[in-house]
Amino acid sequence: YYSIDPSIYRDGQKMKGGSSGHLNLIWSPIKNINTGVEFMVLERVNTDDNSGVGRRLQFMVKYLF
Repeated sequence: YYSIDPSIYRDGQKMKGGSSGHLNLIWSPIKNINTGVEFMVLERVNTDDNSGVGRRLQFMVKYLF
């Protein structure tokens, strides 16, 4: 969670605060290979109290030399 102390001079569409959550899973199916997936949920609140939620899903494959 984060918040910004808004100034009266900030535009109403500027960020005031929000929160984020992350879930990660890393798996090593073979000795030299790691795979992973991450799911994120993010919320933003503006100084005019409009808000929105974003979601992101990421994948990763890494080879270890």
